[in-house]
Amino acid sequence: MITTRTLPAGLLDSNFEFFNDPSNPERCYCLTNGRVYRVNDSPCNVLTAIDYDIANHPVKMEALVSLGYETLEAQREKYCSCCFGAFDGLADAIGGVLQHSEYWPCPMRGTCPVEGLLCDGLLVGDGKALTRREIDVLIEVSKCLLNKEIADKLNISEETVKVHTKRIYEKSGLANKMDLMKLAQQKNLI
Repeated sequence: MITTRTLPAGLLDSNFEFFNDPSNPERCYCLTNGRVYRVNDSPCNVLTAIDYDIANHPVKMEALVSLGYETLEAQREKYCSCCFGAFDGLADAIGGVLQHSEYWPCPMRGTCPVEGLLCDGLLVGDGKALTRREIDVLIEVSKCLLNKEIADKLNISEETVKVHTKRIYEKSGLANKMDLMKLAQQKNLI
């Protein structure tokens, strides 16, 4: 039996896949043309694409400055880290154009002063964002836990778990827990 796999963007092509160093989310790398670069050491076409994207997102640029990232080099790395930090194998830039930013479970979620301004929420279905608590419930649902177990683990009521689960179904357009498990896996939550 032959198993087929999709290779990560940038491994064998000129697309870009940005990803964070798991031990230091302040460090971001770019995979393109089969090579890995620290963001600011990337080829000129990568830097140009990042600079163009930052310039076209003034709210994100303001968020970078408010965090103290004032030099272009510092802004590039933080921007890619916050907007494209997950190594999901999907192209973050195609044909030199950065795509829609992606959700990744940044360790600063819930405490970052510019959360939702610089980074994006977890988008599902028709582009609807899950709340932080809905994401927590989705993660636990995907582990096949019962509502009572989820409630105990998250220190909320079973009724609240049901409400969050119902909202996840509504926002995602999914119909069962198996689909929620697949969603959590696709979004790098489990």
